[in-house]
Amino acid sequence: AMGEPEGLAEAHATLVTMVGDKEAAVRLQAVAALGRLRRCQALGPLLPALKDANAQVVEAAIAYARHVQSLESA
Repeated sequence: AMGEPEGLAEAHATLVTMVGDKEAAVRLQAVAALGRLRRCQALGPLLPALKDANAQVVEAAIAYARHVQSLESA
């Protein structure tokens, strides 16, 4: 998108892939990083993490989904 730093779309795509990783620690870090990107496009990829088997991943997804939604409504 216009005005985004170079490489942001690629980073976003990589993190989206990592949300589906077999390792919970990787999924957790990916969810956290997506939230920190502060892009409204991050909300969709966070949705599968809401049903993750790992409670920490679910909690992070909820927190970051709320954060991204608050950015959208601002």
